[in-house]
Amino acid sequence: MNKKHAFIGLAVVCLLVCALVWAWQARKDKKVSQVPVQAGLEESFRDLKVEIAKRFAQAADLLNKDAPKTLQPGIVLKRVEVGEGPSMTYHYVLENGAAALDTEPVVERTCSVPEMRDYMQYGVFYTYVYEDGQGKELLSLTVDEAACEAHEREKAKKDVNGTGQAGSQASGQ
Repeated sequence: MNKKHAFIGLAVVCLLVCALVWAWQARKDKKVSQVPVQAGLEESFRDLKVEIAKRFAQAADLLNKDAPKTLQPGIVLKRVEVGEGPSMTYHYVLENGAAALDTEPVVERTCSVPEMRDYMQYGVFYTYVYEDGQGKELLSLTVDEAACEAHEREKAKKDVNGTGQAGSQASGQ
């Protein structure tokens, strides 16, 4: 009888191990978070987004009080709006036929400002709309976390290849 009980015990252990492996695999396939959901976490995230929207509204009010404001020759900040998400939209006017606009410095500046980048982790994005003097949209650019990551990858490639500004500045000093 002992061999029979040992065999049954071994079979039960094998079944339990198989069940655990199956359950673990099912959990991974469903992408179930291993972090337990805590009561109120979703509400806290909502509250955080509301707080960000309030701060954005305050910043937009301050910027709009000074608008229109010439930021550099040919580029005037017309107005700033707070949108869903929350998001910020900056409206600019390109004056006097200010032609080609290089978007790389806009992305670089947005991604390098710590406060702006910090907000991106909560789904915040920034949109830059450029219009001509008659109000016709010329260009719209949205910068979010994915855009910053792509910009950083591209910048790293340029630096490695020796064609980036960081490489040329270092050699010029």
